[in-house]
Amino acid sequence: MDTKTKTRSIFSGTGGLISALAGLVTVILGLLAIGSQVGWFDGDKSKNPDTEVITGEGAQTESGAAGTGSGSQSATSAPTFSVAPTEIDFKLVTDPEAEVRVDNIGSTPLSVQRPTVTGPDAAAFQAASGDCSGAKVAPDSSCTVKVKFVGSKAAAAEATLLVPVANSDAPARVSLSFSIL
Repeated sequence: MDTKTKTRSIFSGTGGLISALAGLVTVILGLLAIGSQVGWFDGDKSKNPDTEVITGEGAQTESGAAGTGSGSQSATSAPTFSVAPTEIDFKLVTDPEAEVRVDNIGSTPLSVQRPTVTGPDAAAFQAASGDCSGAKVAPDSSCTVKVKFVGSKAAAAEATLLVPVANSDAPARVSLSFSIL
């Protein structure tokens, strides 16, 4: 009889734990279901709203907005790549240096050229090539561009990081900012 009492007391305290674990499993399953619907797991980077997909005909975002470009390249020979993230606010970044990933999602190698920073406060940001500048990025591979905030932390700043790729009509664009609010 003492054994049954001890057994009941051991399991009687786990009811809350079991309920918490069941809730956690439900949340995880819900996230997995959402992720599969929006393409988190299928390798389609164009479904990520923080990813810009670039082709030889200009930028393509999830909303379908096309970038500038003549479209003179054929769809089969034009490079297709994505960059993520498409916006960086260095006020929210703990490290003064951030990375932008360039993914080759096409079937031909990419020739990534030297990244540059343009815009009204371009001097407040510094692009470093990371392992991208001059790189030949194979299909289903990636490289990174590093960018630093080097401006005054007492003033807001905005600029654009441009990541050009040979044979693409439009470079990838990443909005850079440092907000003081």
